Amino acid sequence: MYGNLYSQNNMSQVDTVLQHLVAFGKISPEIASDWYGIKYLPKCISRLRKRKINIKKQMGDTEKRFDFVVENYVLCKDQPKEVKKMLDTLKINNLKKSA
Repeated sequence: MYGNLYSQNNMSQVDTVLQHLVAFGKISPEIASDWYGIKYLPKCISRLRKRKINIKKQMGDTEKRFDFVVENYVLCKDQPKEVKKMLDTLKINNLKKSA
């Protein structure tokens, strides 16, 4: 059996980040750490960029800390043709799981 004993989820951290980006459009290190236990989000983002997925970095502030700027990673609308096809497939699969 792969993955956690208590879950049927055997996705890598990179795939988890990609699925979150497809579902929500952006991700921050705080969300990655709190929701998924991912400690080093920039490494996952660099691996996604190696897959030719366009992701840009935006600066935003967080509600938990005052005067602190957080990097949010946003999935770009313009993607290469093959990447766009893969992302559309992921969106359809997400809709099927949530229905």
